Amino acid sequence: EALVAQRVLELRDLELGESVRFAGFRRDVTALLGAVDLVAVPSLEEGFGMVALEALAAGRAVVASDVGGLPMTVIHERTGLLCPKGDVKALAGALCRILGDSELARTLARNGRHHAENFTVERHVQRLAKIYQEMQKARARGQ
Repeated sequence: EALVAQRVLELRDLELGESVRFAGFRRDVTALLGAVDLVAVPSLEEGFGMVALEALAAGRAVVASDVGGLPMTVIHERTGLLCPKGDVKALAGALCRILGDSELARTLARNGRHHAENFTVERHVQRLAKIYQEMQKARARGQ
């Protein structure tokens, strides 16, 4: 909470208070993503990066740190832009690049939405079923 309070004060100092919101935990992420131009995920550490995947599935351009599982979903120059961890200048440059190039934003969003389909439950079940079928075939051959 102290960190959020500090960030809110920093935003006020930069006169960005009306442009940036720290929303906390939300159950209506899909609706919120429909209202944004792009999504920034400047994580210093990250597991899988579900918020990036949700943004891609919603057809939003993404700028993210090159950490953890984020490069699995945010493929640099294809589904979004990746920046080195903690590099504020690179993050700002990537955000400005997308905001200043509507064709790039559309291309990343389109590619990202298509790429996000690889992570659906249905696709996961298909892959598991294929693995089980291959295992059954190998077992039947005596392998």
